[in-house]
Amino acid sequence: MPHAVSEEPGTGGVAHGGCDCRLLTTADRAVFDLPQLYTKPPAKQLLQALSQLSRAPPSWTDGDDKRDEDATGIAQYLTGIVANGLRWISDEEREEVWEHASRALAARSGRSAMSAMTRSFRIPVRDGAVDLLIHEPALTEDNLGFKTWAASYLLAKRLHIDGIVVESGRMLELGAGTGLVGIAAGAVFGAEVVLSDLPEIVGNLAQNVATNATVVEARGGSVSAAVLDWRDPKVLVGHGEERVGQTELFPVILAADSIYTPEHPALLARAVATWLAPTAGARVLVELPLRLGFEAERLAFREEMRGRGLALLDEGEEEGRDDWGNGGVVTCWYSVWGWVTLVEDTSN
Repeated sequence: MPHAVSEEPGTGGVAHGGCDCRLLTTADRAVFDLPQLYTKPPAKQLLQALSQLSRAPPSWTDGDDKRDEDATGIAQYLTGIVANGLRWISDEEREEVWEHASRALAARSGRSAMSAMTRSFRIPVRDGAVDLLIHEPALTEDNLGFKTWAASYLLAKRLHIDGIVVESGRMLELGAGTGLVGIAAGAVFGAEVVLSDLPEIVGNLAQNVATNATVVEARGGSVSAAVLDWRDPKVLVGHGEERVGQTELFPVILAADSIYTPEHPALLARAVATWLAPTAGARVLVELPLRLGFEAERLAFREEMRGRGLALLDEGEEEGRDDWGNGGVVTCWYSVWGWVTLVEDTSN
C-alpha cells in the first residue's frame, strides 16, 4: 500500500460530488461528521470528506488555514483510512483515497512528516506587497536548509521598515536555505542580492531564485545563488561557477536562523567580517529563534561580532509561527549591526 506522501500535496482538495455526509464547517470538524468505515462508504463520499480535511502548505500568514477540529480524533480517523484495506472500492479509487488521507495526515504531523511542497509567502514592500513562491524538498535530519523557518519569514517582513538599511546597493545573504529573505530583499530594495549556502543546498536555492526572478526584476532588483562555505569564507562561487572577487564587498549582509552548532557563531561572524563593505552605512541584519538550549551560542555570536569590530545598533524580540515538530508560536531575536569605528565617526 502506498502510504507515503507524494510530491506537491494539493492545496484545494479533491472535487467530488454526491457525498451524503454533512458538509463540515471550520468550527465544527468532529469525527462523527465523517463517513464511518464500518458502513463501507463509497469512494466519492470518502474523497469528499478528505477534500474538506485537506490543508494548504502553511506560510504563517494571516490567511493561513487555522481550522478548529478534534485534532486527535481526526488524526485517528485518517490513520484508520491509511491502514484499512478498503476492499469494497476499486483499486484505482483505493489508491486515490489512501493518497489524500496520507496527505491530510502528514499536514497534521509537522513539517518533518510532509513531502516536498511549494509555499506562498506575502511579503510587505513599501508600496504594497509581493507574493513569493518558495519550494522546499522533503526534509532530512542533515539538510534542514531545505525548510523555510519562522525567523526567515519574520526578517523578510521587517525589510520594508524605513531606516533599517542605509545603503542598499548590493546585498549578500549567508546561510540562505530556501532563499526567502534574500529574494524578499531583492524585491523590497530593488537591489542586487547574492544568496549563498553550501553546495548541497544551492540547487534548490537556485530553483527558488529562478522561480521568483520575474517578481524581483519587476521591482528593479536581481537575485542569484552562490556557494559559500563559512570554513573558507573568502571563496564565493556563483551557481554558474563564476567566482565573486573580494573587491566586490556588500553594504548589506542578511542572515536568518543560521546557528545550529557551537562553532557556528564564530564562523558566521568571520563570514560577515569577510564580506561586509567598510562603510559607515554598512549593515548586518540577523534574526535568530530563541530556542531552548542555544543561549550559549547566541551569547557567543554577540561576542564574536563585537570581537570583529561590529557594534549592535538595534535589537528586539518578535513572535512568529512555525510548523516544525508540534508547531506553534516561536519567539525570535532580531539584531542590526554596523562597524564600530565608522558608526562612531558619523555620530560625532
